[in-house]
Amino acid sequence: MKYMSQVDQKEFDAFSEQYGNLLQGSPWASIKSNWDSELVGVENDNSNLIAAALVLKKPLAMGFSMFYLPRGPIGTNQEAIGYLLKELKKSARKEKCIFIKFDPEILVRKWNVKEEKPEQPDTSYVDYFVNELGAKHKGYTTFIAETVQPRYTMGVDLRNDFEKGFDRSCKRGLKTADLYGVETETTYGYDPEVLEEFTRLMHCTEEKKNVRLRDKEYFERMLKTYGEKANIILGKANFDQARMDLEKKKAELDAKEKLTKKEKEEYNRIVKGLEKLDGLHGSPYVSGILNIDHGKTMEMLYMGNDPAYSFTKASRRVYTDAYSKAKDRGIEYADMSGVEGTLSDGLYVHKAGYGSMIKEYIGEFDLVVMPMMYSIVNPIYEKRKADQA
Repeated sequence: MKYMSQVDQKEFDAFSEQYGNLLQGSPWASIKSNWDSELVGVENDNSNLIAAALVLKKPLAMGFSMFYLPRGPIGTNQEAIGYLLKELKKSARKEKCIFIKFDPEILVRKWNVKEEKPEQPDTSYVDYFVNELGAKHKGYTTFIAETVQPRYTMGVDLRNDFEKGFDRSCKRGLKTADLYGVETETTYGYDPEVLEEFTRLMHCTEEKKNVRLRDKEYFERMLKTYGEKANIILGKANFDQARMDLEKKKAELDAKEKLTKKEKEEYNRIVKGLEKLDGLHGSPYVSGILNIDHGKTMEMLYMGNDPAYSFTKASRRVYTDAYSKAKDRGIEYADMSGVEGTLSDGLYVHKAGYGSMIKEYIGEFDLVVMPMMYSIVNPIYEKRKADQA
């Protein structure tokens, strides 16, 4: 095996799309523009890449630094990944790097929400990193705030008829969205007007949840960096058309002498729908999502909703159409990003409605390069992280 301190970008990205996560593609370095970066790798005897990593480098005080490999390293086997980390540690000393943080996309276990959680986790990589490389494991954490990347994620397998996996609540939500005339518009790459509307929806989410997310400039950088691989899907509620459709259906049912049980239920839904629509006009955007394709995976990164129109259940239509369009592009898996490991909060319940897969990763590690400095810096780092949580 041979360590490569500089890997050709095209070769790196081709390898990343086959074996890695979006965060281990070279464009991610442009998103994290406040970090320095390099592409490193390991070749076999045939000069084929068998391990690689996007290394982000953060300058610290007095000329020191830390390295971070988001969802990396990536590779074809354990030996190659280990060799990369050993060689990176050697070169890191020359740059006064105190520690290397890494959180590879390696699974402990995965299962469908409709299945029982597998009892036996696969800890082979954790044992290897800790015992063979001397890395410090941050543990099998539960909450998103405990690590840089979430240890639990959820997503939908698009290779089959994914809508068959939707639960009853999800299907009801789709019916409600259709009731209020929710339709979606997909825009690939950067469009300033679309971005403006999406940013507004993200601000609505920030205000509702009392959190600070990303700003418009960050989203713009993502869209311009990833081009046609990025898309924004906006959900629009056509209230005027929905009202006309409901009034027509109501008139048809009013004309009947007797209604079946199913028709009575439908009639009640129509009446409630018309009540909600009272005073509402036009076609406002009520929900939006930003996605980026990487290999055969679509990363669903940011979702914004206008709480004033939450009754439309527009996000159900937005998610479903995102899956359909991704499948048409040849995408096989839609990653909906992280959830709390308790698997019980509202975000989990929403994502579980799509018949999702749950993925549990091995977690976060620190490979210490300068032990004495690490003992000083790490407590400060952990405190800042806790304060930001």
